[in-house]
Amino acid sequence: MAAGTALLALGLAGLRRTLRSPVPGRAISDPARLQRFVLFLALTALTPATLLYFTALAAGLAELLSSPGTAAALVAGVSAASGAWQLGLVCTGALLRGRTAPRLQHVLGLAGHCTVAALGAAAVLSAFR
Repeated sequence: MAAGTALLALGLAGLRRTLRSPVPGRAISDPARLQRFVLFLALTALTPATLLYFTALAAGLAELLSSPGTAAALVAGVSAASGAWQLGLVCTGALLRGRTAPRLQHVLGLAGHCTVAALGAAAVLSAFR
């Protein structure tokens, strides 16, 4: 529920910011890029699907995870995979940003914020079922 609420808030805030932006596709400052990366990395770690997958994996590997070292290695591996995924998304975004027109960047931003808000709303609604 918390992750869904956070996604919904992020999506709506992004939509508001994008719609108010007088310059489509304006550049994001470096500190804002780092903050965005850390924020989405944290949200990925808090996403219910990620937590359920991690829990199911740990339960299925209970015999292998009996030692603290093995359990720590699993946590490190999952963390590295999540970080690699986020880094891949950031790099892809950085590559596309320099190769697309400002208007397309604006439209893609709107679509992305709508998608994040919709996923957040779906997560919140699924918590009530």
